Amino acid sequence: MEPALVRIPPFAVAGLKVRTTNQLEQDPARARIPGLWQQFMEEQLAHTIENALPNSPLYGVYGDYENGKEGEFDVFAGVQVAVPPNNAGWLQVPSGWFLRFDGQADTPEARVKVVIGLWQAAWAYFDAPAPAYKRNFNLDFERYLNDGRIELHIGVTAL
Repeated sequence: MEPALVRIPPFAVAGLKVRTTNQLEQDPARARIPGLWQQFMEEQLAHTIENALPNSPLYGVYGDYENGKEGEFDVFAGVQVAVPPNNAGWLQVPSGWFLRFDGQADTPEARVKVVIGLWQAAWAYFDAPAPAYKRNFNLDFERYLNDGRIELHIGVTAL
């Protein structure tokens, strides 16, 4: 399935953040993203963050890339908020063009497999000879919708 080019309006996400690398994430003993999501879920932050939008999807936001996919980057696990909260960190997702890769998963275990598959599809797309769009490494995000859909949005240069 080909990704869809979409323009996303700005929005704010609040939650928890870690800094990691793709190399660390390949080693289950050193990976930081699973621990980030575990803490987010155990502390039930989706239900306690101030100013969270009702029924907000969960977001995994990737940014502050040091050296593209080779260096460090931040990962933020959170929910969409109307205004920045006082009880959690937050970031602004700026308006921009993204390629959206879509998946579906109905259990937490399936979500992990599906999102890894979406990232693999995105890497393959951008590693292919002459992709139609260039990844900008400004900001990417996963959106986990309440009906089991998963959307991976990869920032691309403006048209």
